[in-house]
Amino acid sequence: MAYPVPQFIKEETKLMGILNFTQLSILVGYGAVLVLFWFILPKWFWIIIAAIFTPLILAITFGRLNNIYIYKLVGAIIRHLWLPKQYVWEKNIPTYSYKETPSKSKEHQIVSPSTYAKKQLDTQLVKDLSNILDE
Repeated sequence: MAYPVPQFIKEETKLMGILNFTQLSILVGYGAVLVLFWFILPKWFWIIIAAIFTPLILAITFGRLNNIYIYKLVGAIIRHLWLPKQYVWEKNIPTYSYKETPSKSKEHQIVSPSTYAKKQLDTQLVKDLSNILDE
């Protein structure tokens, strides 16, 4: 039986025309900051600040880079720079010189894989396992 595969599940819903909720909140937040600066800063300085930051905010809100919105990339960049990094691919293996020995306590003792008993597979055991899997 064939099931329909969902399409375009990562597409954000549009609120007004070309705006989705995130874009609208960026623009409303920037507008609120501009109104706040209107009352705080001198008018000539407010015009310079608005002229510099308005194209930047519009580019961040509506721009795309490799078909990904720039505001998503800015969030990923800030998270990458701010959060601590943990590199899991670095293997930390303790090394000992020939004169040193590891501690004698059982909870910290390093056991090499060669000390474990190896199981030998004979033909009868393989047949039994295959019969169990076939059932």
